[in-house]
This record gives sequence, C-alpha cells and structure tokens, in this order.
Amino acid sequence: MNQISDSKGFLLVGNGPLTNRGCQAILLGTHHLIKNIFPRATFVSASFGSDSADSLPPGVEPIQLPLYPARWSYNWVKTRVLNRMGIAASRGDVLNPLKPVFPQCELMLSVGGDNYAIDYGYEIVERLILIGQHARSLGVPQVIWGASIGPFDDDPEFEFRIAQYFAGVDLIVVRENHSLRYLQGLGLSGNVVLAPDPSYLMNPKAYPIPHETTLKLNGEVIGMNLSSLLARYVTNGNLDKWTQVASQLIQRVSDALGMPILLIPHVYCQPGETWTDDAKFMSNVLDVLPTKFRDRVSLLPGQPSAPELKWLIAQTTIFIGARTHSTLAALSSSVPCLSLAYSRKAHGINEWIFGHGEWSLDSRSLTPTLVADKAVALYGARDSVRKHLRTQASNASRDLFALGQDIGNLVRKRTLQHR
Repeated sequence: MNQISDSKGFLLVGNGPLTNRGCQAILLGTHHLIKNIFPRATFVSASFGSDSADSLPPGVEPIQLPLYPARWSYNWVKTRVLNRMGIAASRGDVLNPLKPVFPQCELMLSVGGDNYAIDYGYEIVERLILIGQHARSLGVPQVIWGASIGPFDDDPEFEFRIAQYFAGVDLIVVRENHSLRYLQGLGLSGNVVLAPDPSYLMNPKAYPIPHETTLKLNGEVIGMNLSSLLARYVTNGNLDKWTQVASQLIQRVSDALGMPILLIPHVYCQPGETWTDDAKFMSNVLDVLPTKFRDRVSLLPGQPSAPELKWLIAQTTIFIGARTHSTLAALSSSVPCLSLAYSRKAHGINEWIFGHGEWSLDSRSLTPTLVADKAVALYGARDSVRKHLRTQASNASRDLFALGQDIGNLVRKRTLQHR
C-alpha cells in the first residue's frame, strides 16, 4: 500500500475465506466501488481466511488474521488454561499483522456481512472491536460496510458495550431493515444508513458448463442452492435427516414445475472444513435421490468464482436459495428468487427489496410441500417479479455509487487534516 498523492490505501478487515463466494462477492463489489472513486487505490484484505493473491483482484494484498491459536501452541495452551479458570483470554494478537499496514491506511472498511453477531460466538466481533478501537486511536476513519448487525439483547452487558463502540464509528452501512431498526432502537441514527449489499456491484463472468450438463438444462431451469447449515434449523441439527428432507424438497419442486433443477453450490470448503461445503452436501442429497429424478437434477461441477456463479444464476428461470449471497446473486440479476431464510438478514433483505416477505420462507417452518407451493407461486408471478427486480437493481447501483461519494469524502477529509 504505497501512498502517493493520487493513490489512497484502503484496509478491508474481517472478511471470511474467499472459498465462501459470498465473502468474495462482498470484496469484489467493494473493490469495484472504491476503484470508481479512486482509480489508483490500493488495498490490503485482512481476512479470517487463508486467501492467495491470485484469488483477489490486482493490487489487493492478502493478510490472514488470527482467529484461534494453532493447536498445542503456547497461546493455545494459555487460552485453554485461562478458560478453565473462567478468565477470557486476550484477543490482542489480531493487531500484530495490521500494525505495519495502518500507517499507509486512509480508510478502514469492516467487511464480511455477518460478523457483528454472536450467534456463533464472540470471537470475531471481539477482534473487530479491538481493530476498530486501534484504528480510532490512530485517527483512521472506520466504516462498517454492508453488514447485518445483532441482535445482542440476549447479552445486555455486551449489547451496552457494543452500542457505545458503534456510536464512535464514522459510518455504519447496513444492508437490511431489521439491522437498521435494531440500531435505531439502541439510539444510533446519525451514523447509520441503509444501502444495498455491495455484491450488487460485482460484475458477472461467463462460466463454461460441460456439454452433458447443458443437455439436461435445455429450456427453462430451476436453480437451487441448499446448505448443510439448514440442518440446524430444519431438523434440529440432524444432518442425515436434513439430507432426506432436502431430497424430498427437490422431488416435490421438480414434480410441481416439471423443469430440470441445477444444484448450485455457493460455499466451498477450506482444508479440514468439509462440513461447510455446499457441493459435498448436495452431492450427498443426490446420492439419496430416487433414480427417476437423476435425469432431471444436476449438480454444477467445478468451483466457479463468485462472478461466474452470478452469471450462472442469471441464466436460471427461478432460483431457490439458502445461502444469502446465492439469493443476492439472483435478486441482483433480476431472477425471481425464493429465499430459504435461516436468519433475520434474509427476511430483512427481502423486506427491503419487495416491501414484504412473500418470497422469503423461514427455514424453521420449511417443508418440501411448502417450498414446492411457493416455487409454483413464484413461477406464476415471474414476469412481474422480474420487472420489479430490474428497477430495484438499477436503483441499488445508483444508491451504492452515491454512498461511495460519502466514503470518498471521509478519505478526502482525513487527507486535508494531515496536510
């Protein structure tokens, strides 16, 4: 991040691994926006995943942030001993790889849409607070970007502490109404705005589908993304049972609409984390699918990038998706989409886009028949839904570029202060 007069250094903090194509979509959309404002901008992507430089746009340097200490390391042993004693271990090691970067940093964007929540623990959000406090101590402007936030009301003490932290952040950009209303309820409004997810600005890229798959998908096709994550909500964590339910869901949808189905992964695994892999889960679902459905259902091969997945999803007639950014790829491409929502963020995004929750199905009440009925209704309304989504996508791009000017002003203000 070499700073010269017309080159600004941006630090993108907190993203997950880019094998999660939603994380990649956030990064690429953000990169596109900042480059539109500062064409010579340079970036450091400090993520909680292990990303290689060739998986990033040119001019983006990857840094891996520590989340959990290596097994049997000194910090690992120390953390376990302190936990046994009921003492929280320090998370300050997260600052070590960032300290050389901050002197060249004009603005820090906290990216990675789900980080400010405690559904899966405090580890990430506590580290982001430390990083943000360090940036503030150095006078580096901070933007929480494209986020879904909270709720933290199950832990009032933490909620009070993080509300105080949020009050000092220069700009908080949330991507859906539930987060906006929650922050407003905490007394935050002056530094909080609602804007589309930055993945709206990610450009699609064509992906070559193998010929044998193309033959199965001749004509109208249903795109579908299913995740092992839904087992937590649909079958109380029983993955085998959810695999069977997912198979029944595919059968019901295929019978109801009489169209082929393309199963589209949106999160691939890192080494040792196969439980997160959409392709592995959907492959297991295919294995239990009755033989008569095998010619109607295909699993997308390979590991397409986020832009390639956006292009693929844009080719589908309707889309049914569990992963949030798989549904955003559809919605931003004007593809009628049914969201299998497992969190407030999906409901909030649908409310923001449509003004209602008709095309968002809560996974806690999910049944194969209900999904099939919703899919039939969505297909019947596809023309009006497409028309609405085209207008909405155009407005989303306009709003994001307008917000980009506000971000640019934060950078210009800091530059003037340091002359």
